[in-house]
Amino acid sequence: MLLGTMFLFACNNQPAGEKNEAQEITDSIVAAAVETSSNKSENTIEAKFIEFDLGDREHYIFEDKAGNRLDFAGCESNDFEFSKELDEKMANETNQGWGSNAKLQGKMFLLTIENKMQPEYQDGPMAEMKIIVAAKQLD
Repeated sequence: MLLGTMFLFACNNQPAGEKNEAQEITDSIVAAAVETSSNKSENTIEAKFIEFDLGDREHYIFEDKAGNRLDFAGCESNDFEFSKELDEKMANETNQGWGSNAKLQGKMFLLTIENKMQPEYQDGPMAEMKIIVAAKQLD
């Protein structure tokens, strides 16, 4: 267990202000999707909810219409519970007792997204992260 914790820390330990490759890809995909969305404000995107994962931080995984996976670092919308607490028997070190709300998986949403400063990962440096601030179900 200690080795796994050290590995997780080492993989996520990067200088403050630097983004990892996955976050840079997410940022560029979200930026492109927002730029190309028509008849929408510049901070909204239509995307399908894929899953929630609690790892080094919250991961709200969506997929845009082009099939690109989007990983948001938080959700401030109170309209939907994309995550849910798991039964004790399903909880483990990997999921930390949290999983996806299966009732919302595969559903399309109109997401309002903002860049906000928050820890890049648990106990990590502050970084500008993409956060869902509002969600409206489309189907």
